Amino acid sequence: MLEALRNKRNSVIVLLIFAAIVIVFVFWGVSPSGNDKQDRAIVATVDNASILSKDYMSLYKRQIESYKEQSRGQLTEEMLANMNLKRMTLDMLINRNLAFREAASVGISADDKDVQEVVRTIPAFAKDGAFDKETYLSVLSANRLKPAEFEANIREDLTLRKMQDKVVKDVTVSDDEAKAGYMKENRQISLEFMTFDPARNLSSIKISDDEGKEYLKKRGSLFMEPLRVDVFYATTDFNSPASISSRNVSANEIKDFYEKNPKQFELPETIAARHILIKPEPKATDKAAALAEAKNKAEGVLAEVKAGGDFAALAKKYSQDLGSAKQGGDLGWFEKGTMVKAFEDAAVALAKDEVSKLVETPYGFHIIKVYGKKEAHPAPLKDVEGSIRNIIAKQKAWNEAKDQITALETPFKNAKTGDELKKAASGRKGIAYGSTGLVAEHDRSELAKAPEVQAAAFALANNEVSRMIQTESAFYLLKAIQQAPAHVPDYSAIAVKVKDALRRDKAMAAASSKADEVLKKLTAGEGFAKAAKMEGVRIEATPLFAGSQGRIPLIGALTTDKPELFSLEKTAPYYKKVVEAGGKFYVLKFKAAKEAPEAGFDKVREQYKSSLLSRRQEEALNKWIAALRANAKIKIYEEKL
Repeated sequence: MLEALRNKRNSVIVLLIFAAIVIVFVFWGVSPSGNDKQDRAIVATVDNASILSKDYMSLYKRQIESYKEQSRGQLTEEMLANMNLKRMTLDMLINRNLAFREAASVGISADDKDVQEVVRTIPAFAKDGAFDKETYLSVLSANRLKPAEFEANIREDLTLRKMQDKVVKDVTVSDDEAKAGYMKENRQISLEFMTFDPARNLSSIKISDDEGKEYLKKRGSLFMEPLRVDVFYATTDFNSPASISSRNVSANEIKDFYEKNPKQFELPETIAARHILIKPEPKATDKAAALAEAKNKAEGVLAEVKAGGDFAALAKKYSQDLGSAKQGGDLGWFEKGTMVKAFEDAAVALAKDEVSKLVETPYGFHIIKVYGKKEAHPAPLKDVEGSIRNIIAKQKAWNEAKDQITALETPFKNAKTGDELKKAASGRKGIAYGSTGLVAEHDRSELAKAPEVQAAAFALANNEVSRMIQTESAFYLLKAIQQAPAHVPDYSAIAVKVKDALRRDKAMAAASSKADEVLKKLTAGEGFAKAAKMEGVRIEATPLFAGSQGRIPLIGALTTDKPELFSLEKTAPYYKKVVEAGGKFYVLKFKAAKEAPEAGFDKVREQYKSSLLSRRQEEALNKWIAALRANAKIKIYEEKL
């Protein structure tokens, strides 16, 4: 698991984080803490630019959530420590700063139109499926962001994307290079291997209290008890059916909304048409001949239509569209965008009662006759009254819920105890309230239902009241009433746990050292079977496998970061490193190979070119970032991470 997460971590997308940090604030609930002193704290400088604590902590929390998702809940504190996630997060921000400054130096930027297009596509700013300015401003306000600040971050993100494109624009891959990659990746090998399992000697390792105490001093972060908070919350739902249906909406309100939003209720242009479809024979072996035959037949039918033949009767006689032929080819009324483009374009161009030329689509050849057209027009008020009532009711529910939570802000700030908070929240219509008790961030509680609420709760200082938080269906207001800081327990309380951890570490170190020792003997000429016998381990063998399978059978280690594995052969049989997987250590030896068939390359040529191009682009970006870092003066305040 850790190996897979490390592999993801090293991708250039992570290194450059081409995504506006402020979007992380808005959509993951990791907004500024409200603690101005903390927010302005500096965790690093890049030449004359500062990286602030608020940006660092927000991205760090988002990274943890991302890796939790990737690990499907199996991410542990020890894994986080081994990944050095805090330093990696800071590197992301440093890289972003350097990349943006480089873009400015070479004249790369994004314009207002680019920014507007991105903002309009963000789902959180949509209302009834379309961008809504009031929703946009409301969401930003709820997250303590100004439009100019938000759009500046979007502009920076787009600028970085353009900079990335410039860096990789000259990276190419030839057919020969792609073929070489294909042959190597699809070469199958089988391996012999020895396994060195730390569990084999675990029980024989004895740990003294002195060793345990020393280990706790050095590795205290592994045993850290997390921050726990007791948060009082008030919430009100604005999106439940009951909340919406209880709102009174008058006829005048509906009429006024209808008149002020005519475009919202405009019915599109519609067309009524008949058609005759002639299809080529689907089972014909000569497709070109079948198509020509169908076209000749369709031209004959079109001639009959133009000679005055009854279109409906001819459709019943000739059309091969079984769904409409019995109705004389009648398709009824349809809107733009519902038919195949070539068919629709022809129908739109026809006047009422006009007949088309032959129109070819993937289905065959069509003859189209339009018998009705309706221009775009507003839907009658009676037809959209229910929809408008629902829109207004939703807005009323939202407004009332917002007002109810806003009204609690001052009472929450003034309340000194939990009882005073309950008194402030009780008796208010639609308000639910309670307290979490002391919970850690990974515990389940009412707040954990929404990531943005959970994140805000753990960003609060003691006795601090949160901003008003909006989720998909509710508003929340929080107050931190108690905190138990993160701490390392006394050794006496966790002695068994500490000794077990140190015992595992020693067993791992011993197994790794023994595997390294054996590999050195093998490369010096000692026989594989003899070495296995001396160490008392079995020799096992994998079936044939290729790099494209992703993992080594029976072992489980990734192949993506071991390209040299598939270059092994009888004259150089040993993989150069001990491989760790699943908490065990493996010494690998080439056993047999089956070369990839060259004929298979043509089918996957473009796939391999694309894959190799992506890797080379990533390498180019990594090299570029490394050069920027080498030429910059970077200072990191480790104590603030």
